[in-house]
Amino acid sequence: MSTTTTGADTALDLDAIEARADAATVGPWTLIGGGEYVTGAGLLVAPDDGGVSSDDAEFIAHARTDVPVLVAEVRRLRPRVISGDVGVVTAALDGLPVGSIITCDDVLLLLTYQKTAHGLWYATGTSRPFPSTHIARHQVPITVLREGTGA
Repeated sequence: MSTTTTGADTALDLDAIEARADAATVGPWTLIGGGEYVTGAGLLVAPDDGGVSSDDAEFIAHARTDVPVLVAEVRRLRPRVISGDVGVVTAALDGLPVGSIITCDDVLLLLTYQKTAHGLWYATGTSRPFPSTHIARHQVPITVLREGTGA
């Protein structure tokens, strides 16, 4: 499967951000005493004689759990393109969670689909659902506009 990310903010290196977050001491970090934070491994992040304010220490401590959540959300919200042979595209579509929205730029028209709880796709303006294989057979790039939450 070929997956590419599109969007205006291509300078944001999510892989590098995620790698730094993964390499940091495991969180969550907890508040102790007078505004200091300590990690599960005992690393202390504390206000220090004016070097780090209480607000700075709180920001640093929360970054350990905030950053991975933010990276995951940016990845979920960024449009991406799925292309490849019918089997690969079908598998990618089947793997998307319920509520996902895609567009398929067919030769004659641009179709928008939303995935249902039954794993089928409804195209805008239609009353019958389609399986992923039906969409994949168009053999045109498919843009994932939004991944659903699976609910």
